[in-house]
Amino acid sequence: MKVLIIGVSGYIGSNLYRILSNHHNISGTYCTRHFIPLSSNDTVIHLDVRDGNEVNRVILSLSPEIIYYFSFSQEDIFGTTVLGIKNVIAAVEKASIQSKIVFLSTDNIFDGRKGMYTETDMPSPINDYGQAKYKAEKLVLNAGGMVVRTSLVYGFSPLDCRTEKLIWELNHLEKTSPYFIDEFRCPIIVDDLCNALIEIPHIQGLQIIHVAGPERYSRYEFARMIARTFCMNEEKIAFSSSNIINRPKDVSLDISLAKKLLKTKLKTFEQTLSSRRFDFHVDREKCSSSV
Repeated sequence: MKVLIIGVSGYIGSNLYRILSNHHNISGTYCTRHFIPLSSNDTVIHLDVRDGNEVNRVILSLSPEIIYYFSFSQEDIFGTTVLGIKNVIAAVEKASIQSKIVFLSTDNIFDGRKGMYTETDMPSPINDYGQAKYKAEKLVLNAGGMVVRTSLVYGFSPLDCRTEKLIWELNHLEKTSPYFIDEFRCPIIVDDLCNALIEIPHIQGLQIIHVAGPERYSRYEFARMIARTFCMNEEKIAFSSSNIINRPKDVSLDISLAKKLLKTKLKTFEQTLSSRRFDFHVDREKCSSSV
């Protein structure tokens, strides 16, 4: 099967590429950050998704059966999210190929007033990021594609950027950057998300699915859990309220549909830690006995 990952240099894209590379004819695109291929047979292409002509060229030359869209830049949220996916959809139509588009969306499409949102709840984004993702979702669904909404994505092999930043600050600062005590999300280990993403294109009739962790935590609670995992002083973690900026409060996701449809088990944080396939380079037994 021919698979294209648009945004392969990001954390999720690079992990999915690593998992899929042994089983599929896989290609990836990057823009601002170069991606180092895993082998000489890998196809990795520079692509600015905002350039419609370049998108047409890539889609036509590769004719992928599955397209994963992860492209995103904080510097141009609308361009990389909405215009980019619009160009991909147009390129698929122009090439007259049957490509299943899987768009990675976010829990931030909700306003955060309710929590435990299901796939049938009406999005009502309150920030630019959520609004761009929601506009892109509608384009994908109208084109017959699939939308996967997820939450905070973390990982240990390699570390995700948030965990890496937290560990650095705990090692070098008296207090970390503040973490919100009143913003709630459902963190998911990147391996579970990637395994779910592999399954999802093959589920007939599926349009929208929530893929997140099964537990709800505040950003502050989760930062403290990470600190304990690495035997670090969680008392150094600063906290604040999300009232200072325009962010939704509780965007926890109901994953009942994912549990029903997916073979991938979406693990809790503790289940992730106890999994033998993760090597944290930390003596957790010694760590727990010293607390």
